[in-house]
Amino acid sequence: MKNKMSVLLCAAALLGFSAPVLAQQLYIVDMDVQVDHTNPTGYCDDVQGLLNGAIDLGDEYTVAFARNGGNVWQDSARIEFERPTSKPGTDYGPAGANYVYPNSCLGLCAAIQCVVTSTPSTFGIDDMTFEIFKFAPGSNPLDPSSTPPIKTISLYNIGTCSCTSPACAAAPVQILNNTTGGAWYCAAWDGSYNLNGIFGKTNGQYGFRARVTTRQTTAQGTSIDIEQTSAYPGQNQIPIQIDVTNLHMIRSSPTPVGRLTKVAAQPYNILYRLSKDSTATISIYDTDISHRGTCPNSMPPVRTIISSQPRVGEGIPDGVLTNGDFWDGRSNKGVIVPPGSYLARIDASSNDMWGTDLAWPATIQISLDPLQVTDVAVKPLGASSTDMANISYMLTEAATVYVDIYPPGTTFATTNVSGAPTTSPSVPFLRRFKEQKESRKTSYTYWDGRDSAGYPVCDGDYVFVIYAELPSSGNFNYTGCTGTHAWSKVQTRSVKVGVVPVARGPVLAFMRPSSTVIGSSPSAAGLDPFYFRYTPSRDAWVRLNIKRMTGGAGDLVRTVVGTAMDPQCSDKLCGEVRFANVVNREMWDGKDDSGNYVSSGAYLAELITVDPFQCSELKTSTMTAIMPVSMFRTVDVRTTPLLSSSSATATIRFQLSQPMYSELKVYPRDTVISPSDFPLLAGLSGITPV
Repeated sequence: MKNKMSVLLCAAALLGFSAPVLAQQLYIVDMDVQVDHTNPTGYCDDVQGLLNGAIDLGDEYTVAFARNGGNVWQDSARIEFERPTSKPGTDYGPAGANYVYPNSCLGLCAAIQCVVTSTPSTFGIDDMTFEIFKFAPGSNPLDPSSTPPIKTISLYNIGTCSCTSPACAAAPVQILNNTTGGAWYCAAWDGSYNLNGIFGKTNGQYGFRARVTTRQTTAQGTSIDIEQTSAYPGQNQIPIQIDVTNLHMIRSSPTPVGRLTKVAAQPYNILYRLSKDSTATISIYDTDISHRGTCPNSMPPVRTIISSQPRVGEGIPDGVLTNGDFWDGRSNKGVIVPPGSYLARIDASSNDMWGTDLAWPATIQISLDPLQVTDVAVKPLGASSTDMANISYMLTEAATVYVDIYPPGTTFATTNVSGAPTTSPSVPFLRRFKEQKESRKTSYTYWDGRDSAGYPVCDGDYVFVIYAELPSSGNFNYTGCTGTHAWSKVQTRSVKVGVVPVARGPVLAFMRPSSTVIGSSPSAAGLDPFYFRYTPSRDAWVRLNIKRMTGGAGDLVRTVVGTAMDPQCSDKLCGEVRFANVVNREMWDGKDDSGNYVSSGAYLAELITVDPFQCSELKTSTMTAIMPVSMFRTVDVRTTPLLSSSSATATIRFQLSQPMYSELKVYPRDTVISPSDFPLLAGLSGITPV
């Protein structure tokens, strides 16, 4: 038991009081910019670093401080070409090397070492990144706030710090690249970085920071947390200098046309930036698959917008100058090309002491639909005889416009068609308007509500379609393929469909009859003359009849307005013209066509209108009103008594509705008279006739 306890105490002592492990070190020992000269591709992805870290040995060559040309600022660390070039630079690199510098890229390189204080010791390198920045006034390469990174390059499979023998303890250990076996870690950079979401290049001077990080745990359980940063350019090094011809920030935007609904139209503005002053060429190619036919892989040229024209660079170091050119949707022959998908290609080049620098061409798609109809609006046809339906619209190009009117409820097989659509089922149009209209201003087509034969249509919601075409002829010839795309006119790709209401309504809304009223105690109505007031909404033919209400064939009493019916005037019902928006008043004297007063009773006033602006089914309309007639009346009967004077007389006053024969009879007092007895109290004694 005593021996077991001793073993446990010794084990506890070993666990609680292990020997201390001294801190490891990790640092960047050198930074450089290099190029490959043994088998150069011009893309810099083959830069692997100088052999074993030695200067001027191995496959690579340092250009951080190039002395060969005598002007280190002119010759060092340059990216001079946009595209890789095979032009040999005989003044640079080792003798006899197949060396191409300056070229289109550089290798950004760094070497790292570690120091361990006890052996054996091994830990991996977790992360190594290069942060590229651009110099500006007051830039500090080691201060990310004054030199924010414009591009970060992450390196992979970095390596391991390993020291297994006492001989390497406390001495720098070179960490070798796991991929190449050399001392350098290199990344290719061609000068591009993110410019508003798309990579491009701007000229100027650049540097980069190398950051190496490890976060490991040793076999002894000790944590290793190291991060080191170093910056290029350092001692005896020139900043990376980029002077290339690069196209970037390419944008294409059409001209919006329309006030209500904007559509894309020419000119198509092509905006771009150049890293330096250059000559530029912009070409348009047809890429629409529907134009290809038997030549699916051909892109025929359509237009050269500019050819080797000088264009300005954006400015250094942070210029914002933008070049702008435009395409008007026409070919080199000046004709408008058909709708489709087109490609704009921009080429640029410049020349300097290093030779000709060709930018990588930039392309951008342009969807062209030259002839469109937008801002369609409708004003219905109203009640007035001078009213017109109004269909307004706007064209992107001056063209011949077709507006077809169809019956209500018309449907079409498809509206995505050039030219007139096909109705389904087949229905002919009622009216077609063909007019030449201007571009980019509101145009109007007026419809009077009549068909092609000049007859008015009935009220309803009529369907209209709008389409247009303009004269344009040409063809695209395909290179390397027998075929062509030809056209003889440019049309709208779809028709605009809408509804135009015809809402004339009845020519008369109502008729107001009235009669003459006399007296006050009581008043008497139903007396002649009788008046009939009405206001037509349109000029119309009018006939006014007075009829009995017996329902018989001989009910017609009097034709107040109009003449006797005969075949010569049956279409207008022998009426008379009455004008719109005027209060018309017709008068009836209470007599029949023979000139005799009609007897008392209820009569029917029948106002018949013939509307020349309404369709045949609705042309004739009738409005009626009942008129009570009682024309022979005595009202306002008043008396004055017979007083005591010898000359006094009694008087009886009254008012008659018509000139009539009157008989006044005076009866004794207390005589009872019933108004229903006529003649009044015939044979009654004591009557004094007057």
